[in-house]
Amino acid sequence: MKGLYAVLFATLMLTGLAGQAVAQTDPVDILYSLEPLGGNQYEYDYTVYNNTLNNTTMANGKMYEGVLWFNVYFPVITNAAGQYVGSNYSNLQAVGPMPAGWQIGTGGINQPGTPSFSGYFGIYGPTGDANGSYAPIGPGQSLGVFYVTFTYSGSGTPGSQAFQVIDLSATDPVTHFPEVLYPGTTEPDPVPLPPSVYMLGASLVALAFVRKKR
Repeated sequence: MKGLYAVLFATLMLTGLAGQAVAQTDPVDILYSLEPLGGNQYEYDYTVYNNTLNNTTMANGKMYEGVLWFNVYFPVITNAAGQYVGSNYSNLQAVGPMPAGWQIGTGGINQPGTPSFSGYFGIYGPTGDANGSYAPIGPGQSLGVFYVTFTYSGSGTPGSQAFQVIDLSATDPVTHFPEVLYPGTTEPDPVPLPPSVYMLGASLVALAFVRKKR
């Protein structure tokens, strides 16, 4: 009987943890799913989760709270001088419909011989409505899906990328680039367990109840 309850406890713990899609331990999470398109062609599908970031940002003369702009960076190869040499990622392109009210600005992998800025791809930001107002991703909100296709020439499969939540209205006094509000790394979107696992948990609960009644 003790062994049965041990299995039951482990199963319930497993199913409970599997249901937590986002750990929400960081101010902002960007989760992705990787979709093979055939050959060396892939697609990233991103969803942005603003867990607790409540900074205020000025845009068009108005103040907004939350994520208003963010960059996604792809790994690049540099030489000893820190200059861009190449990348295993190429032909990066935003595809599909953007989430309502959002767009992607210019961006891409660096040119050979130029200083490396980690191969950023695009500045995602909202478009203004008829009144020039934006709709940021506020604390406790999420937004997706952002689609990016690319060619990958590296070994294995593509992995995570760095990202930055930035404030285009403020400038870092040292780098003279837009102020970074939060840097992070994209994470794979957890794959939910199949229904059979949850059915197993329910069956164990029923079995334990019957055994106890006897």
